[in-house]
Amino acid sequence: MIHALTTPALLLTAFLCGDDPSRPVKEKEIALEGDGSWDYVAVDPAAGRLYVAHSTRIDVIDARKGEKIGQVEGVEGAHGTALVPELKRGFATSGANNKLVVFDLETLAKTNEIDTGVGPDAVLYVASLGEV
Repeated sequence: MIHALTTPALLLTAFLCGDDPSRPVKEKEIALEGDGSWDYVAVDPAAGRLYVAHSTRIDVIDARKGEKIGQVEGVEGAHGTALVPELKRGFATSGANNKLVVFDLETLAKTNEIDTGVGPDAVLYVASLGEV
């Protein structure tokens, strides 16, 4: 479970049994280098990955290994990320460019850009409709 996000580290926590099972306990801290702001975190539990919006990119973390494994470049003003594993695609809002960046979940390469309204922020995938 994600508990807190601080610069320059992502703090992972887990609920552990003990005297107070509702109290989160810090499990690991993962340093994420770079300048700029941080925003939403998306979780892909099946792949064991975290997607962290970080200024001009999306940092990708392997939660099982507890390390950064890559990044999606060219997401100026990164805010939200939506994941569609069945299509092997991710979608990230690029607020500074008024775009939705489409990327490959395996290679993390940008595959397309879609125009949005001004300043896109959060994004989500509605599986029942098949829409981002």
